[in-house]
Amino acid sequence: MSLLILGSVATDSVKTNFGKSQNALGGAAVYASIAASNFVNPAIVGVVGKDFPKKWFDLLSNKGIDLSALSIEDGKTFH
Repeated sequence: MSLLILGSVATDSVKTNFGKSQNALGGAAVYASIAASNFVNPAIVGVVGKDFPKKWFDLLSNKGIDLSALSIEDGKTFH
C-alpha cells in the first residue's frame, strides 16, 4: 500500500526549557512520512530550496520514502 503526503518540508529552530536546536529537519510532510514509513510506502509532494542538505534526502530515502515529487527550487528552504 502507498500513501501520498502533501505538506511542508522545512528547517526548524526550536528553543525550550530543555535546550535548543538550530536548523533541524522539520515540516508536517516530513514527520507524517517518517511515521507512515513504518506501515506503508509514503511519497512526499513538496518543495525545498537548494540549501536542503543531502543528508536529509538520504535519511528520508533510507526510510523508503519516495522523494520523486519533492521539487528543488532556487532559494532557501522554508524555515
